[in-house]
Amino acid sequence: MRVTGFIFRIIGIYLLMLAVHTGLLVWLTSGPIQEQFNQDAIGYARLTTPSVVAAYDTYHSSGYNKFLELIRNVMALRTDLNHLCIIDVEGRIVFDSANPGDGSREPQARITEPEALLAVKGLDLNGRLMRDVQNRTYLDIIVPHIEEWGRHRLSVRYNIAYSSWGDSRTTLRQRFLIAALISCFLGVLLLVLFAGRSGRPETRIEARD
Repeated sequence: MRVTGFIFRIIGIYLLMLAVHTGLLVWLTSGPIQEQFNQDAIGYARLTTPSVVAAYDTYHSSGYNKFLELIRNVMALRTDLNHLCIIDVEGRIVFDSANPGDGSREPQARITEPEALLAVKGLDLNGRLMRDVQNRTYLDIIVPHIEEWGRHRLSVRYNIAYSSWGDSRTTLRQRFLIAALISCFLGVLLLVLFAGRSGRPETRIEARD
């Protein structure tokens, strides 16, 4: 009995250490996953901005349906992209994927946020966390398009759902949990087998007495 009680204590300590270890792994990896999400989103915005602007310049006036098709292809590369806008240096929204229209009207809407206005007039990428009217967090990225000789007419603004980075975190947690359960099962099984083997001689000694 004393051996069995000792084994149960060892099992309890083992399970506690396994739970702490798994929790630390999840906590330590959440930050890098979030940072990787940010870098991937920024990289996507940088790479696709030239294509978006080229499609606008080539097809917006002379082949609007083709322009929309190209924009949809770009947006399909990220399923967490809510919408994108093309904005000129004066802050006029010349295209908004959330309200594409038919391409026949002159831009009416303007951006009003001071920081966004500075970003579309500047030459540097601007990324920040924002909240919409429903209090959902999203990544707001504004990428100025710099043409030859440093000419800057248009910027592309990306609205990327920030909650989507949690999908990777959830997947990682599930993997850690599965690994922890397997380790728990194997560890407890070995300890129980050890307890069984340790208890047999003790039982024989008691029978002789």
